[in-house]
Amino acid sequence: YRDKTDGVVCVDVYGQYFSGIAGDCLMSSAGTLPDLQHLSLHMCAFPATSLSPIAQTLTRNTLRTLNLTASGIDDARMTQLCVGLSVNVSLTSLILAGNQLSSHGVLKL
Repeated sequence: YRDKTDGVVCVDVYGQYFSGIAGDCLMSSAGTLPDLQHLSLHMCAFPATSLSPIAQTLTRNTLRTLNLTASGIDDARMTQLCVGLSVNVSLTSLILAGNQLSSHGVLKL
């Protein structure tokens, strides 16, 4: 949805499967929304898609909630997210339930 004065502030996609190209488009689009505050990709599958655009969004410090529940996040993808998480000061909610994180991926947080 859009805020009356700003651009898109919320992207909520539930239970979708994205091919490599579609996943890349989704991530790239989300990464270009300067006012994005809430991103939910709950139960979405996007194999072979880099999470670097989400990490870049995190570095802008506008994102407040990030829901990646059951979205195929593994240790390698956690490494990509941690690039943005390491500098983010605005995120108040990060949901990673139901992913394939081992203790190594969790420790990266």
